[in-house]
Amino acid sequence: MAKFLVKTDLSYRDQQELDRILAIDSTKRTTKDANFIAALLPYQTNAVIRSHSDGDILEAEGNILPTGDSGFKQGAFFRELDRTGRNLYVNVGDNTSAVWNLVGDAVASPSASASVSPSASVSPSASVSPSGS
Repeated sequence: MAKFLVKTDLSYRDQQELDRILAIDSTKRTTKDANFIAALLPYQTNAVIRSHSDGDILEAEGNILPTGDSGFKQGAFFRELDRTGRNLYVNVGDNTSAVWNLVGDAVASPSASASVSPSASVSPSASVSPSGS
C-alpha cells in the first residue's frame, strides 16, 4: 500500500532544492536539476485540500489518481488535475486502499468479485382502496 505523496513529506532540504530549481527557467536547468524535479513530480502536483480530525484525507488533488494509496477516508474526493472534462472521483474503498469511481458513474464494488443480483419484483395484484363518501 502506497502513501499519497505531498511536498511536505520531503525533507526541508529537498523542499528548498525543489523550490530553487523550479524558480530557474526550464531552458536553463542542468540535466541534474531536471532529473531531480522529474523524480519528485508527484510531490509538486499532489495537494491535500481537507483532512478529517483522525488524519485521513477528505479531499485532495493531483495529476495521478492515487489508486491503492492509504490515508483516504471512504467517501473522500480526488480531483485529477491533468484530466479534461469530468475529473472528480470518490473513494469507494477504505482508508487502507483507495478505490476510485468517477463521480456521476455507477458505483462499482471495491470487491474483486462481481456481485450481480437482479431482483425484478412485480406485484401481481392491484391495490384497490374503496373510498366512502
